[in-house]
Amino acid sequence: MCGRCGKFDPDSPLYTPPPTIPCLACGGDVDPATGICRDCGASAFAPVGTKAEADSEGRN
Repeated sequence: MCGRCGKFDPDSPLYTPPPTIPCLACGGDVDPATGICRDCGASAFAPVGTKAEADSEGRN
């Protein structure tokens, strides 16, 4: 992820946009950092590294 290839530069022909996560409640886009739908505010998943995320995987 050094960015030297241009993969993360929107002006580069090699740019690869980040994948979108569809909301199961409304079909909108989910923010990958927070897990909250940008359109309806529903929680699609707990952010990585949170206690809620650990509890959902059976780790305490």
